[in-house]
This record gives sequence, C-alpha cells and structure tokens, in this order.
Amino acid sequence: MQTARLSAVLLVAYLATGCARPGRWGATGQGGSEARIDAGRIDGSAGGSSGHAGMDGDAAIDGAKANDGAAAGVGGAGGMGPTACGDTAATQPASSCRSVAECGPIGPVKCCTGEPCWPASACPIPPSLCPSSATRLKCSGNQDCNPGGTCVFTVSGCPQCQYSACQYPPPPCTQSPDSCAPWGRCQPDAGTCAPILCTDGYACGAGSRCAVASARANANGCEQIPCDSGWTCTTNTRCTAPSDPASHGCTPLNCKTDGDCDCGYCVNGTCASNLGKCSFPPQ
Repeated sequence: MQTARLSAVLLVAYLATGCARPGRWGATGQGGSEARIDAGRIDGSAGGSSGHAGMDGDAAIDGAKANDGAAAGVGGAGGMGPTACGDTAATQPASSCRSVAECGPIGPVKCCTGEPCWPASACPIPPSLCPSSATRLKCSGNQDCNPGGTCVFTVSGCPQCQYSACQYPPPPCTQSPDSCAPWGRCQPDAGTCAPILCTDGYACGAGSRCAVASARANANGCEQIPCDSGWTCTTNTRCTAPSDPASHGCTPLNCKTDGDCDCGYCVNGTCASNLGKCSFPPQ
C-alpha cells in the first residue's frame, strides 16, 4: 500500500513540474511557450508552418520564422522572396509602394522610384500666377543684348513661367596655362578648345575604353564598355544590345513579383533595390 501511494505521489510531482515533453499537450504548455519566446529571437528569413499554442515547440519555431520574415518585409510575403540588395536604403519611404494601385484611390498619384517624378507640365498652378514679366524677362530679343550676345528664353518652375536672359560665348581660351585642360587643348588660331583624343594621350575614365571609331564614343573617343564586350551588369539588370552612349547596355530586369528579382523589390514591373514612393503633383 505504501509503495502504491509513493508511486502516485511521484507521478503527480512529475506532471506538476512539466517534466513531460515540453509544450506537447495543453492549451498553453510551458515548454511550447518557451519555444515561442526563443523563436522570437531568431531572425526569420524563410517561411514555415504556423506555430499554434499548446503544440510541439518545433512548430512554434517554424511559425515564428515565418512571422519574422514577413514582418521584416524582406523579399515579399512569408519571407520567401529575395533578400535585400547591397545598396538598399536603411529606411524605406514612409508612403512606400510597388505600384500605383497601392497609393490609394485619390489621384492623380504616381508610384515613383526617382526624381523628378512629375514633369514640369504637371504643375497644377496656372501660369497666370507667375511673377510680373519685368522681373522674369531681361531681354525681348538679341537687340537688347550687347554685341555678340543672344537673348535666350526658357520655361521653368511651378507655375510654369517664361524667363529670358542674354547669353554670351565664353572668352577665348589661354594656352599658358591651358584653360582647356585636361579634356582639351587651346587652339592658337581660333582661341577655342578642341578635345584631346584618347589615342593622343587622353585617359578614359573608369568603366570606359578608347574606341575612337565607335558610334557610342564621346568627343575624346572614349565609350562606356559594352556589357556584351567585357562589362558585367549589376544585380537586377540584364545585358541588351548597347545603343545609348551614356550606358553599358544593362537594362532593368522585368518582374511580376519580388521573387522574380535578384534582390530587393518588384516596382512598376521592374526590379529595384528600394520600394517606390507614392507621389502627388507639386502644389
């Protein structure tokens, strides 16, 4: 009889201290709670099954990873997308977006990835509110400028206002010291600068090569190294036939979701390191 009572007491003590498999049974098993707390300290980057209260601690850890990955916003829903790019901003825009559909029903509005987002013509303020012409128009024609000057008209600002001013050609260059250096030389017969070719001593900059005969070469004979001839495109871009003299021929990677990108986010149908920003026309 004493042996049976002792066994019953030991069994009750064993269960009361939670020595059974942690968190296996019960609505809020002690071991399962601890597993969920520890899982909250784990940096989740991959999705997993949701952890439920009172279930096995391993499931709680997997669920915490999924929740942490989604909360971090890295790579899309569930943390299953690509990781952040190396040049990703530490803080994403407050009114971030992947498309204009995320910017709300009230427009006009755009999901912008750079500036200027809106063309100057989008200014809602009418030109009738421009300052007086006396303060904006410094000349009405070349006759208002000194000999050799040209009256140049421009339109800028918001509201879109017209401005004018006299412009004059630069003064003749000097040979000693050469005011055209380092990209050119002063021509003694004309007093103007002429570019130095890379075949005549001019050093092309980083990412460029000397190719005087190339249609993409600049005045010094330098062209940006094409991606199909030695240049390596960065993440989220792919090599196409180079045509723009100001580029290596790398174009943004098209996408439908974040997972289509090397890293970062899918914004307006192309991959980008950072999210876009909802922007309204200038006021």
